Amino acid sequence: MPRGLNPDFTAEDIQSFFERVYGAGIIPVSVGGDHSITGPILRAARAAKITEPLAMIYFDSHNDAMLPLLGTRNHAGPFRFAAEDGIIDPKHTIQIGIRGPMGDPTMDDWAKENFAEFITTESFLKQGPESVLKKALAVVCDRPTYLTFDLDVMDPCEAPGVADPQLNGLRLRGILQVVHGFRGLNLIGADIVCYCPPLDNPSQITAITGSLLMLEFVTLIAERLAKRG
Repeated sequence: MPRGLNPDFTAEDIQSFFERVYGAGIIPVSVGGDHSITGPILRAARAAKITEPLAMIYFDSHNDAMLPLLGTRNHAGPFRFAAEDGIIDPKHTIQIGIRGPMGDPTMDDWAKENFAEFITTESFLKQGPESVLKKALAVVCDRPTYLTFDLDVMDPCEAPGVADPQLNGLRLRGILQVVHGFRGLNLIGADIVCYCPPLDNPSQITAITGSLLMLEFVTLIAERLAKRG
């Protein structure tokens, strides 16, 4: 069977590739794919570079805390798996933008119980970007931190080209207010996931948004590295 048809084999191949990336001293900013790419990247960071559980910031409309499905660890549960395996530190993990239905009603319960901060879209709008930023910085401190961004955290009016769109999402302006406050964080990697080109509109606004976010993430990493000399 080709390895690409088996999600567990694919995860092994992704991890092997990113172990070489980290081994070369490179801090990767990747584009998915769905969140099944993030788990192997996190494992590669730990295996090749980082000796302690990682802090994590993730923007997503889903909490990705599902149990294994059909015998495999899939894209709906990578952060639960990473927490249970000691790859990330759940007490230094913040979720931003959660909303919409869950495949398993216990997913939200697990995330709320285990992760340091569980910020829904409604909560984000009530407290505002500055408050969310303060909470994120307090959660991750100066620990090695991974930043992952699922484009479906955004409202479909600004990012229609995603694999699993959810209505009533965050808007880019508020998101960027938070991201701009991440200057100085000890980022050891970042990714942008769930772009689905066939669902994008003719102006390709989702692709443009993803490109902007990638520039922001690369700039955050480059600025910290430059200050370190």
